[in-house]
Amino acid sequence: GFVSLFGVSVMSGVLFVSRTNRLRADSGLDIIDAVREAAVVQLRPCLMMILLALLGMLPAAMHFGIGSDVQRPLATVIVGGLTCVLLLTLLVLPSFYLAFDPRAWREALAARAKTPEKARPEARE
Repeated sequence: GFVSLFGVSVMSGVLFVSRTNRLRADSGLDIIDAVREAAVVQLRPCLMMILLALLGMLPAAMHFGIGSDVQRPLATVIVGGLTCVLLLTLLVLPSFYLAFDPRAWREALAARAKTPEKARPEARE
């Protein structure tokens, strides 16, 4: 159970970080805009991947028949872990990405302070 949970959580984190790095490199967005756009763009794939795995394990987590004494604890751990992974990937990972590159974050904030709101290039849709 932990192996599959670890795989799903790493996959969603790698998707977010690679999308953010690609946005920063290709389109020249600053770190704040790149993190924001990557979080919005990766929302749907992350939700689909995690909710599909979560919905697949939900019947095993709520089963009370023969053999459920082995399956129910495993499914309960996976359902709870996937719920935590969903929240952590969408809320905490963008904050950690910003925190681990403080120089780029400070530069982006300084550039935003100098540039008026209307002149700032918007993130792609």
